[in-house]
Amino acid sequence: MAAIKQFYRYLPLSDNVRERDLYVIAGGIGHIPPHTSYPPGLHPADHSLRWQNGRVLQEYQLIYIAQGGGVFQSQSAGVRRIGAGTLFGLFPSEWHRYSPDQDTGWDEYWVAFQGRTASNALAECRLSPEEPVVEIGIHGEIVEEFLQISREMHEEAAGHQPVMAARTLLIMALVSSAILRDRLAETDLGRITEKAKCLLLERTNQPVNMQDLAAELNVGYSWFRRMFRQSTGLSPAQYHQQLRLNRACEQLRATTLPIALISQDLGFDSPEYFARIFKAKINCSPREYRNMSQAPPIPPSEIPGRKSGVEG
Repeated sequence: MAAIKQFYRYLPLSDNVRERDLYVIAGGIGHIPPHTSYPPGLHPADHSLRWQNGRVLQEYQLIYIAQGGGVFQSQSAGVRRIGAGTLFGLFPSEWHRYSPDQDTGWDEYWVAFQGRTASNALAECRLSPEEPVVEIGIHGEIVEEFLQISREMHEEAAGHQPVMAARTLLIMALVSSAILRDRLAETDLGRITEKAKCLLLERTNQPVNMQDLAAELNVGYSWFRRMFRQSTGLSPAQYHQQLRLNRACEQLRATTLPIALISQDLGFDSPEYFARIFKAKINCSPREYRNMSQAPPIPPSEIPGRKSGVEG
């Protein structure tokens, strides 16, 4: 689909699609210039949006404003200002209305969806009827996912519904991630976690005593361990072990260093201990991983431009 200023579509839905955990109903993109009527185009009667009356839908929607600004109002949340980099959600049976400012217009990206898991998915990205608006900043990756959903709608190729559903879930995951990162960025927890991650990355060639690391960061160990897990999903020791194993995997793939030397370089107590930890976490031995990851050498006779027995 070529780049366009306006596109929206309401999809025909089969009974099989309606049985899915999450499915896309409609979506679109719109560039709304200043001093133009809103919304553009003609929408189905049950989706008609006029500021004077507002509307009530029986579906979920995500609307992301990439440029410009305006206002959003709903029954549960009241009136909220909307600026560039803001995303807001619509909920079934919730009266609402929204519109860009006449002086600025806005660029909007939206997707409408339903399904058994829709409510939980929205809750995961911190959206609710009472708090439907989040400021996440300008995110090209989120815009791209909305664009891809619109392309799938436009082409309506086989299998487009599961692809659109997956992209909708990815948008919500990206929103959740953006909110968490923004909240952590300016807090002591965020700064301490980022400093700890940097120190652990620098020390992948040695074991790290996490109590000593907490002392180095001037925080209590119990608090540090609990907050680090809250931020990353892993304890500091698990995070560090994963970094060391990731580095081991890189060396096994990219070098011919003996496995015992890789173990020594990464500060494991012994090659046997390294092999045991590696197999427990990667589900194969270091040697098996190397054999699977490294392509077999190409015989000279099979190299393009060479002939058997001829020196190049």
